[in-house]
Parts: sequence; structure tokens; C-alpha cells
Amino acid sequence: MSEKPRRRTDYWDDPHAPKPTSRKPSASVVLRNNRGELLLLRRAGSGLWTIPTGALKKKETVTACAVRECREETGLAVELTGLVGVFSDPRHRIAYPGGEVRVPVNVCFYGQPVSGELATDAESDEAAWVAPGDLDDYDIHPAIRRRISHALNGTVPHVDLTVAGREDGMRRDAGCRRGGAVFRVCRGRARHSSRLWRAERALGRGKGPEGVRGNRGSPGLWGVSPGVPAMLAGFPGGRRGAACACAVRSAVP
Repeated sequence: MSEKPRRRTDYWDDPHAPKPTSRKPSASVVLRNNRGELLLLRRAGSGLWTIPTGALKKKETVTACAVRECREETGLAVELTGLVGVFSDPRHRIAYPGGEVRVPVNVCFYGQPVSGELATDAESDEAAWVAPGDLDDYDIHPAIRRRISHALNGTVPHVDLTVAGREDGMRRDAGCRRGGAVFRVCRGRARHSSRLWRAERALGRGKGPEGVRGNRGSPGLWGVSPGVPAMLAGFPGGRRGAACACAVRSAVP
């Protein structure tokens, strides 16, 4: 039987978030069925929807952790099919009742179910297969939504290279609290300029390579040649000049 989950508060880029006391590795899985739907779990207590995720144990690999968390949280045996990315942005903090304030380092995988029956454990009160086009109907924390966004739109594994902030056109306003999570209030339009155009200047290119588009939501990278990993720009998809992408119902760069 699973232990009763500890109540937690998730913060995202909130200047009033408590100072971190620990960094711990974890694994998560963007699990998709043969219809292309994603598996979401609604956390008991907060009501936020998430993907299977959990902390790494001392004597297991991150892949073993990902498979185990899926089995424990969903009742499904899964096969990992690829790497979504490594997410270590310190803007995400998790405060627990005992005083721990954790900054996770999460390794996120693609996965598919191979056997078992869908169920939930004590951490979640509902599970649902969700079409990508319906994600906006679900209350998803920004840190989880950005993993999903990279899984759906990315062309190479994502790695957080720098901490996004004022340079990406987003104001550092006080966060707002919804469903037990604190989200930063963003205004204006995100330029998505810093990393993209720094890479462009470094490569001396003014336009994207043939076949790579830089707008209309396609995974385009301005100024990055086919021989340069897309993760150098830290932005595998989205619209240039699109509305601020930090909100819970938008893809986070």
C-alpha cells in the first residue's frame, strides 16, 4: 500500500517562494497510448493534473525510477521509448510541510503502456487519457506543462541551459496561487529573443536552414544550422513573438 502523500506547494518563478534547501533527482514519463493521447493524473489535495513522476531512489537508475513510478502511480507496465529532456530550472520549487524546499532535477522520458490496467494510488484521485488538443481544459502546473510541450513539439532532447527571466521578455511580478501552486503573473508578449538570437549571432546566420520554419508553432530554430543541436537555442518550438508562454495553459519555453 502506498504511503499517504505529503501535502506540498509548488512554486514557479515566484519571488516570494521560500529559499531552497535541497536538490533531488527525479524521473517522469510522458505516456501516450496508440491513439496519441497523454496520460494525466490529478493530484489529491491540489487538484492539479500531472504526468507520472517521482524521486529517484538510492539504488536505481533514472530509467528504472521512471518505470517504477508509472507502475506505482498508474498500475501500468510501460516501455520507455526516448528522452524528452532534463529539466533543472530552479524557478520550480516544491515546499513540503516538514520544511524541505526542493528544487527538482527531472529526467523526463517518452513512454508507452505495454500491459496492466489503469488505476491510481494514494497520490492521485483520477487518471485520464487526454488528447493533446484538449490539454488547455486541464489545470497543469507550468513545470509539468513545459515537459509536455517539449515532448509534443521538440525535435531533440531538451536541456535547461540558463534561467529564463527578464531577458525573455517576461516580467518578474509576484506569483499567484492556484490550486495549491504559485504561478508567476506574466504580462506583455514574450520575445523569445535571448537564446534564439544569441545562437543566431554566434553562428552568423540570419535565416533558418531549409525546411525549418520559425513561426506558426512549428519546431523551428532561427539561425541554427542542421548540424547544430537544437537544444543549443533552448527553445524547440513555438511562435516568435507569441503571447507570454508562462501561463499554466500555454507551453513554457
